[in-house]
Amino acid sequence: MIVDGMDQSKTDLPHFAQSDKDTKHLAKITTHITGVLLHTRSPHNKYAYVYTDVKQIPHDSNLTIHCILATLMKHRDILGRELFLQLDNCFRENKNRYVLSFCALLVDLQIFQKVTVHFLPVGHTHEDVDQMFSCVAKALQKRNIYTYEDLRSFVKASYTPAIDVEEVRYLLDVKEWLKPHLAGNFAHHSKPLWFEFTPGDNHAAMRYKMWHNDPWKPEGDALFCLKSLPSLHHCPLWVEPCLERVDLPWLQKDIPSKYGDRIPPAKKEELRMFVDAIGNLDELPVPVSSWALLELVTWEIRHQEEEPTQDLEPLRARIQAECRPVTIGSQGRIQHDAVQEADYSSIEVGHHAAVNLIDSTKRPYLGKVLACDGDQVTIAWMKGSWSGEWKEWLCKRGKNMVPYTTTVPLQSVILWGFPLTGRNRLPKKVAVDLKERYSKIDEDDELNE
Repeated sequence: MIVDGMDQSKTDLPHFAQSDKDTKHLAKITTHITGVLLHTRSPHNKYAYVYTDVKQIPHDSNLTIHCILATLMKHRDILGRELFLQLDNCFRENKNRYVLSFCALLVDLQIFQKVTVHFLPVGHTHEDVDQMFSCVAKALQKRNIYTYEDLRSFVKASYTPAIDVEEVRYLLDVKEWLKPHLAGNFAHHSKPLWFEFTPGDNHAAMRYKMWHNDPWKPEGDALFCLKSLPSLHHCPLWVEPCLERVDLPWLQKDIPSKYGDRIPPAKKEELRMFVDAIGNLDELPVPVSSWALLELVTWEIRHQEEEPTQDLEPLRARIQAECRPVTIGSQGRIQHDAVQEADYSSIEVGHHAAVNLIDSTKRPYLGKVLACDGDQVTIAWMKGSWSGEWKEWLCKRGKNMVPYTTTVPLQSVILWGFPLTGRNRLPKKVAVDLKERYSKIDEDDELNE
């Protein structure tokens, strides 16, 4: 499972494909997106989720834990035995004592036998959830998105598999719920990128390392995040929303009245109702008597079998296939073997020769034989085409133009000893014969792949 946040400015509401000076300065609803990609061994393999808010909730470890728990609940009947989490290296949201202790709790409660957390290093390249965000951004870029329901619909359809969009109105304060049970203050945990949680004597054991190939530390006794287990029946309280970050008075002043004709009448009413609903978010729900973690523990989890459901034979065949040589220009070119009717001993210096090279887009390859040495042949290359004139290929060496020559494997020569016409073109019979030989090589390659 990978969890990450998307750039907020791309999903502000209302969103216009073409901005204008009259509405550019007006208030917009800042819609924050947290994306989750879940990779499983089920036939569907990958599931995509987006959790949205309008900045009325803090973007901290409570939000990260909510997204993890909500996603696990959607798949509670097919959870694996191990959970691999990939998170951004952000201290406020992810890399802190609360998220790490929550991972330990998942092991202590026997929801998973092992939890591995990998924090992406600073300056990391994009991962697959960023590719999902890119698809979302492209889908929104050329469309007018007036309301939250419009946003939900376009986000859902922007990616394969379809994205499950969920609005997060309130958060449970898991941080405060966990705090009395933490084993102590965490120190120097900001540097390692890998953390592993496994069952211990009394509580889940934590080990860490910097890079994937490093050994886990500490080598002796492991660390413990929790000194005791919180009661699941004592549910966390709600986090108090903060509408000051939303700037509700500004939204109510500008949306939708000041947007004029840029917003259709039907969408104006829907947008106004959404702004009013934001104003009601300061009214907290009643305290919960049950919550996701309790339901996850009491649910009869059917762990997936370790054997993958997909057929791995095609993948194994591709992996075990012969690795073709890497080439740079003419360097390192090792050509395909071609069965010849004639003996290579009949190749003579001065013969015109046709050669098969890896790049099939520039065929035919013609030249003159300069030398034969065992299983190598030196070719002075020519420039031309199937129906055009062939000329000596010259390259600059210092201040002089000299013939372009390289040495190729003898078995890459597929036709030799043929003449050119008086206009230095390929004779028709030679061209037909050469095309057939190239075609035969391509057919053999397809059969061998």
